[in-house]
Amino acid sequence: MSSAPQPKPRSKKEPLYDESQVVIHPEATVVQDAVFKGKVTIGKGTVIHPLAQILAHEGEIVIGDNCVIAENVHILNSDTSKTLQIGNKNQFGTGAKVQASVGNSNNFGARCEVLADVIVSDYCVVGPQTTLRSRALDPSQPEVIPSYTVVFGSNSDRRAWDASAAQEEASAREKHLEYLREVLPKFYRVRK
Repeated sequence: MSSAPQPKPRSKKEPLYDESQVVIHPEATVVQDAVFKGKVTIGKGTVIHPLAQILAHEGEIVIGDNCVIAENVHILNSDTSKTLQIGNKNQFGTGAKVQASVGNSNNFGARCEVLADVIVSDYCVVGPQTTLRSRALDPSQPEVIPSYTVVFGSNSDRRAWDASAAQEEASAREKHLEYLREVLPKFYRVRK
């Protein structure tokens, strides 16, 4: 009796997916335990934490400069017809799931979910555990979330903010990035 060939166990250093199409800027800080699939580009100064998953199943994903992608964040593109664009200076909280293109300087709370039927503009906040889905009248077109929108609560309520503390928030983001770039390599293996 012959038995079927057993799959070769994956070594700790062997990536889960083929990462040959992943381009990481030399000044980005990406830990070894982050997972990539497909055509992915990571911009200058971006920090990616352990167990983050950037999965370009179909279309490409381009992540801009100086973003923070926390633990267990999932950024997913399953649409062959588009490139999923993530702008500059975005922050993704632990466990956030994003399938939509986003502009610049947005903040995605822990365990929030942003579905593919929206486009997030600039300076928006999606609260923790909030699901952002389109309210567009035409389901064939994505809803564009206006700049300076805060989405929160179980009903994905929306309101505008006046950006009165935008400078302070930008300064805090920059300090956070500097801290992560210094500390993460001390505790995790970083991709070169």
